[in-house]
Amino acid sequence: MAKARRFSGLADDVVPPAPVPSSAVRADGAAAVELAGDLAPDVVLMDLRIPGLDGVEATRRILAAPAPPRVVVLTTYDTDGDILPAVEAGAIGYLLKDSPREDILAAVRAAAA
Repeated sequence: MAKARRFSGLADDVVPPAPVPSSAVRADGAAAVELAGDLAPDVVLMDLRIPGLDGVEATRRILAAPAPPRVVVLTTYDTDGDILPAVEAGAIGYLLKDSPREDILAAVRAAAA
C-alpha cells in the first residue's frame, strides 16, 4: 500500500483541485473495482501488479460498468507483454511510476478532459 500512497498527493496539484479521500487509495484489485463503483471517479490510476485481482482484470471490470471512468495505468513495468493486456482491457494509456510528477498530472488532466 505504501507505493500507492506516494501518489495520493497528486490530487492537490490537479486544477481544479480533485478531492481524493484517503480511502480512494486501494492496494488490491477487487477493492479498487468496488471503490470505483462507489465513487464514480472521472479517472482511475491503476497499477498492473496488485494483490488478488490484478490490474488488468480490475480495469476490465471497472470499464464494464455503466458510464465508466477512464483508466490510466501507472506501473513500473514497461514491456509490451505487461502493457498490452491493460490497453486491450480498455486502459487509455500508461505511465511509468518514475515519470515526472508533471507528466502524471498531465495524463490525468488529459484523461479527464
